[in-house]
Order: sequence, then C-alpha cells, then structure tokens
Amino acid sequence: MIQSLWEMLLSRLFGEGMASGVVVRGTEFLGKELSSAVQKEDQDVTRVRLRAGESYTVVARPPATRKERKLAKSQRSLNRRFESLNRPTKSQLRAARKLSRAQRRLSRSAPTTKRGRKRAQKEAALGRRFDQKMRPSKLQLRVAKDLTSTTTQLDTSRALSLQLARRRNRIRRRRTKVTVYD
Repeated sequence: MIQSLWEMLLSRLFGEGMASGVVVRGTEFLGKELSSAVQKEDQDVTRVRLRAGESYTVVARPPATRKERKLAKSQRSLNRRFESLNRPTKSQLRAARKLSRAQRRLSRSAPTTKRGRKRAQKEAALGRRFDQKMRPSKLQLRVAKDLTSTTTQLDTSRALSLQLARRRNRIRRRRTKVTVYD
C-alpha cells in the first residue's frame, strides 16, 4: 500500500517516463539499504550441543582501550609494510628463473660428462646468487622485529584487560541449599 502511494507521489513529481522509473528504483534501493543498516540480523557465533550436566559460559571481550587501539593500528601498518617489503623484487624473480632453468638443464645432462660438470658449476653459482638475493635486508629484519614486539604487546594488553574484566564481573557461585525434611 505504502509502496504504491510512494510510486504515485514520485510519478506526479517527476512525471511519467524514464526519469520517474529511475527515481523510483533509486529510492527503493536507498530504502532497502537504510532498513538493512538499521535492522541488522543476528549472527551465530557458535553452535554447541550440551549434554545433561554440562554448562556453557560465554565471555565477551571488553571494548578495546586506547592503548589497544593504538597498538592494533600500529600492528596493521607494520603488517602492511612487512608484506610490501617481502614481495619478491624483479632481480629476485630473475635469479629464481635462471636457477630453475639451470637446474632443468642439469637434470637432463649426465653428471660425468664435461657438459654436466660445467652445468653443475653454473647451477651452484646461480644457487649462491639466488641465496644472496633472497637474504632479508636490515630493514626487513627490523620491521619483522617491530611487528613481533607490537603483536606481543597487543596480545598481553588484551589478555590483561580480559583478566581485569573477569575479575570485575566475577560470577560468584552459590551453593545450593539442601533442606532435608524428616
């Protein structure tokens, strides 16, 4: 009902034709997006089958502190930098291709012939060059070290805040009273 009234109102404002159709479709789309933003559906976290006598405790992590948010941001930026530094360069790819080609040629030749020995020497030299190219730089090592320390700090901070929240909201177990009537 409301939909048809809305369409009539828009057709009177924008007239009959293509412009009216576009406006109706656009408003329908915006309406659906707004309703999905406001009314979010529940998400299943886990499914558990409990047997008689078992219990299930759900612990929600407290909201992140300023320190945790700062460490998480630092961790994300360090992770992006680490990934960009560890992408293979053109020279590393070239060295890998040359080594692969040399290894294929070496596998096709007999190791006792003069050609086989020459290819083995070339393959060994290309292998050393490849190892040299793949050795991490000082910057890569420093970023990896910083990323590890930041991750450790973030994990300890999160564990501490969770521990404090548990201590604050400790569930006190009550003993059930058993009364015996004679």
